[in-house]
Amino acid sequence: MNTVFILFAQTKAGAALEIISLLIVAAVIAYITAWLFYRSVYKKKLQEIESEKDNLKKRIDSLNGEIASLNGEIAGLNGEIAGLNGEIKGLNIEKADLQKSIDDKDQELEL
Repeated sequence: MNTVFILFAQTKAGAALEIISLLIVAAVIAYITAWLFYRSVYKKKLQEIESEKDNLKKRIDSLNGEIASLNGEIAGLNGEIAGLNGEIKGLNIEKADLQKSIDDKDQELEL
């Protein structure tokens, strides 16, 4: 700290104030320049991220549409399965009736 006072004592006060003010102005300019540079860098990154987010939203919407379509297909196939199961039950009943009539005829022939 003594060196600062010695510097002030040896130089004129006006020159010292001018040097200090120029250093402050240089620091402010450097700060603003760095702030603008990093803002532009992060702005580009933010735009890239926003673009990627929009693409992902579109992909999600597309996949949700596919899911809905596939769920519709599944529901249709489940209906078909239920219909086929009904046919199988009907055919099994018909088979059982035919088997019973064959057994009845076999018993009549045995008598």
